[in-house]
Amino acid sequence: MTGGSNGLWIAPRKRRLSQGAIQACRPARIMGLPAGALAVFIAGANALAQAPELGNTTANSPMKAIPAAVGTSGPPAPMPVVAPSSLRLFIRAIETAAISAEINARITYLPAREGDRFRKGDVIVSFDCRRIAAEHEAARAAFDSLRVTYENQARLLKYQAAGALAVSKARHDMRKAKSDADSLAVRKTMCVIHAPFDGRVAEKSANIHEIAQPNQQLLRIVNDEKVELVLMAPSAWLPRFRPGLLFDVRIDESGEMHRARIVQSSGHIDPVSQSARVIAEFLQTVRGVVPGMSGAANFQFNGNAQ
Repeated sequence: MTGGSNGLWIAPRKRRLSQGAIQACRPARIMGLPAGALAVFIAGANALAQAPELGNTTANSPMKAIPAAVGTSGPPAPMPVVAPSSLRLFIRAIETAAISAEINARITYLPAREGDRFRKGDVIVSFDCRRIAAEHEAARAAFDSLRVTYENQARLLKYQAAGALAVSKARHDMRKAKSDADSLAVRKTMCVIHAPFDGRVAEKSANIHEIAQPNQQLLRIVNDEKVELVLMAPSAWLPRFRPGLLFDVRIDESGEMHRARIVQSSGHIDPVSQSARVIAEFLQTVRGVVPGMSGAANFQFNGNAQ
């Protein structure tokens, strides 16, 4: 009821709720709201039902539809993979050796410093082997003495003045003495180490007057005039890397360009990196290139490498 001019309360005219308001009122009924709150709730629901839906916005409406993101209809197209025509390489010496001591003796000679050159057959290490030489002479003297004893016993056996057992024992003693003398002769050859090839000293690990121990490394030598190229190539390139394949090499340290050719592959593929080691060589003798340098190998294939 509403208030009039004469103070009487007149019942208000019933309003018919829209279908949207009825749907909005259902949660309020379920919640059990009081009458005043329910009336406010109904008025708001009615206004909401009469408002235009958001999905039916027109072109003049301030709210415009958001365009769909471009390219979301499917996965992105894969980028084409182009195999490079250049590989990294490094230069390695063909002949290299670690010179170690075989005996326990004092060092009497070593190259003065790293980088010193030598020729094949030159003495690069020598030891003080006077004790070994004396032991060898003593072993030779023992052998000579036992040899004379055996010869004497063998002569007496012909006249039946000695037994066969005595002759056999003298023969075995003589052979043992000879083996001892030969063993010391071999040790005596270890007192001097000769260069196995032409080269230079790359690393020096000992000095003169030091006492070397067996298996102790003294020097590391390399032949810097005979080098080869080592490339790490993709395994898919191996069918193209036939022996004799020519390519260009650029040395990083000097910037010089040289021609080289493939010699062979290592015959083993790393399953993790899917690469193989390939050996190559220069076509001509190259000066100023030493082991340890690096560079790039450029190939000219008929089409991209697969």
